[in-house]
Amino acid sequence: MVASIRVHQPWLGITDTDVLCIKIAGLCHDLGHGPFSHVFDGIFIKTLKRHKLISDTFNWTHEQGSLDMLDHLLVSNHISIEEYGLSRQDLTFIKELIYGGPLPGSDGVLHGRPASNQRFLYDFVNNAQSGLDVDKLDYFMRDALHTGAKASCDVDLLIRNARVLVDRDDKHGKMAICFPEKLSGQVMQAFHTRFDLHQSVYQHKAIRAIEYMICDVFLAANDHIKIKDKKISDIVTSMSAYQHLDDRVLARIQESDNLELAEAKSILNRMFTKPYYECRSCT
Repeated sequence: MVASIRVHQPWLGITDTDVLCIKIAGLCHDLGHGPFSHVFDGIFIKTLKRHKLISDTFNWTHEQGSLDMLDHLLVSNHISIEEYGLSRQDLTFIKELIYGGPLPGSDGVLHGRPASNQRFLYDFVNNAQSGLDVDKLDYFMRDALHTGAKASCDVDLLIRNARVLVDRDDKHGKMAICFPEKLSGQVMQAFHTRFDLHQSVYQHKAIRAIEYMICDVFLAANDHIKIKDKKISDIVTSMSAYQHLDDRVLARIQESDNLELAEAKSILNRMFTKPYYECRSCT
């Protein structure tokens, strides 16, 4: 999308460095996701709080995890961003793109691309204005493809026709990523695809049941399995350990000879063979 806009609107002054930073941010945006995506940073974190295994004030998110993991990977792999023509300010820009705004602990101001006429650059990866960004367009298409759900919008058409214009409704004349009026139906279809995915996949009662079963597996295994000397409940405090926590953890639990993992293995067996947890009510 940014490459297309750069070609059609060269007067915006989008540089090679801007494009590289946006590409890196897009690729690294979800580095902080734990196993089974939002199951870990959503339901499981809440479960840990409910069982008093972490503080109620613990507000870790996968965006914060992405920032921490990016720092860890740069250091552990001896990567110097300067070798790729990037500055410290560019790295800050990448992190702000990933986080979706000013970084935690900052003064609440964007420092990567502070000029007002550059603010639209922040909307490609994590668009807080319209909610329509390349991250969402990517997972709409990915999840629809792999689940058989209907994807009713033409993503390529939206990407090719996106333009940066002055938002006439903004008193400061903010620039925003916009689409031609003739594609308003396609924009609506993008959000309709999101709605359909939530209805038929993300919030399906069988999916939700499996998610809660995975959380209970993690909880039952928490005191009996460690990754780089870290329990699952506190693994996000160490990126060197967290980088090894992925979906394979279920196989590790299932194949373990540790008798103390019997409860976790029992839940796993039920999950693989059914019956799932029952849905008692829906709202």
